[in-house]
Amino acid sequence: CHRHRAYTLEFQILYVHAIQHARTYHLTPRHHWLAMLDDDTWVNTDRLLLLLQHFSHTRRLHIGDYVGHGGTRKERTTFCGGAGSIWSSAALQALDLTKC
Repeated sequence: CHRHRAYTLEFQILYVHAIQHARTYHLTPRHHWLAMLDDDTWVNTDRLLLLLQHFSHTRRLHIGDYVGHGGTRKERTTFCGGAGSIWSSAALQALDLTKC
């Protein structure tokens, strides 16, 4: 596990930079969601939009994978890109990327 984390650290840092870029240059009042997906991830956008209608973009919401050192939800504190992540505009605005 430690070796895997060391190997993926460079990619995790790129993920944080991509979130910062999206928040700085692409988050406008008319954009409610950010989808960050791998280049080999297939998405049915119609179904994704139907799913997102059940959630409020004004709430801090991240849909995706979390990793951590334990099995409980409280111990999984680091988000993981995996195949992709969906961020609400409120979640993007609330992120403190200076601590990453």
